Amino acid sequence: GDPTLEITDVTHDSRRSSPGTLFVAVRGLVADGNQFVEAARRKGAVAVCSEAPPAGEGAWVRVANAREALATLSATLLGDPALSLDLVGVTGTNGKTTTTYLVDSVLRAAGETVGLVGTVEYRVGDRIGEAARTTPESSDLQALFRDMVDAGCRRAVLEVSSHALALERVHGLEFEVAVFTNLTRDHLDYHGDMDAYFAAKRILFERLLRADGRAIVNLDDDRAGEIARASRGTVWTYSLENPKADFLAEDVRLSLDGTRFRARTPAGVLELEMPLLGRFNVQNALAALGAGLALSLPPDALRRGIAGLRGV
Repeated sequence: GDPTLEITDVTHDSRRSSPGTLFVAVRGLVADGNQFVEAARRKGAVAVCSEAPPAGEGAWVRVANAREALATLSATLLGDPALSLDLVGVTGTNGKTTTTYLVDSVLRAAGETVGLVGTVEYRVGDRIGEAARTTPESSDLQALFRDMVDAGCRRAVLEVSSHALALERVHGLEFEVAVFTNLTRDHLDYHGDMDAYFAAKRILFERLLRADGRAIVNLDDDRAGEIARASRGTVWTYSLENPKADFLAEDVRLSLDGTRFRARTPAGVLELEMPLLGRFNVQNALAALGAGLALSLPPDALRRGIAGLRGV
C-alpha cells in the first residue's frame, strides 16, 4: 500500500479507529484482532499492522510480533513520552498496590508531581481516572505517559502485572527502579504453573530494568535469589528478619492505631510510623523506602510519605 500515509493515531481496538488510524491486529486471549480489520477500515483506519499476510485493499504492515509493534508504534507516535519519566515498576503476587501507593506518597512528600498506574486507579498528578486493568494495553499506557509528561510529571509508579509482562504491554520501557514483593499461587489459569508465572515476573528485572537502575528485592521470599541473579543494575534487598538485607526492619511495634518500626538502610537508621497495620505492610514500606532512596529522595520525605498514607 501507500507508504506515505500520515498516521494520526494507533489503536488495537477497531471501535476506536477513525480517519488516519493505524489499526494493530493483536491476537488476544479471547478474540483475534485480524477478525476486526474490516470493521476498523469502515471506521476510517488507513493502515493495518498484523502478523498475518496482507488481506484486502489498503496499506498493510506485516510484523513478527504485533504486541511489540503496538508498543513501539504507540510510543513513537506520541514522542516517546516514557523517556522523560523515571519509571518505578512494582511486581509480585501480593503487596503491589500498597507498595505503589507508598512510593507515590514518598514522591509527593518530596514535592514531586507523580503519575500512578495500578489496579485501583490511574493518576496523572492530581487527576484521578478509573483503572480498566492493572497495567493497560501498551497504546493506552503510552497515552497515559503522554498525559503525565504534559502535566509536569517527572516520575511514574506502575503496578506491573504478570499478564502485562507476558503480553508485552510494557515492551520497550526502561525502568529506573524495579520492585519484587513476593510470589504465591495466582493466575495459574493463564500461566499454567509457578515456574511460568515466575518467569513472567522476572522479565521486569532481566529485560526492562535499566542497566544503571536499581532492583529492590524481598529477601524473605523463596525466589529472591533467582530475581537478584537475573537482575540488571544494582540489587538492594529488604527483610523483616534477615540481617544481611540492605533494608532491615527492627523493633516492630504493631497496634490497632498503626505501626512503628526502625529501618536500617544504606542511608542510615530511620524511625518510622504509619497508619497501615500488619507486618506485611512493614515489608511494603521497606520496599517503598528502597525505591525512594534509589530515586535519591531525602530521609525526611521518606518518613513523611510513609506516615502520610492512611490506606489504599
